[in-house]
Amino acid sequence: MSSDMDLRITNCYVFGNGMVMTFDQHGHQMPEYQGHRSEVWDKIRAVYNGPIVGMVWNDVRSAMYELDK
Repeated sequence: MSSDMDLRITNCYVFGNGMVMTFDQHGHQMPEYQGHRSEVWDKIRAVYNGPIVGMVWNDVRSAMYELDK
C-alpha cells in the first residue's frame, strides 16, 4: 500500500462553474486540491505542471479543453 507521500496528481478537471476536481494516480479524489478554481489553482500548479482539463456540459453537447491559466 502506498503512503500519502507517494500520491501525486494525475488528473485535474475544471467545470463550468469554476469547481475543480483532482485525482491521484489511483483514481482517488484529492480533497486538498479541490474547491473553486480561484482558491486552488496556485496550490495545484505548485505541485503539478500537467494538463488541466476544462469541462462544459449543457443539454445539447459537452466539451473538454485544456486550460493553461
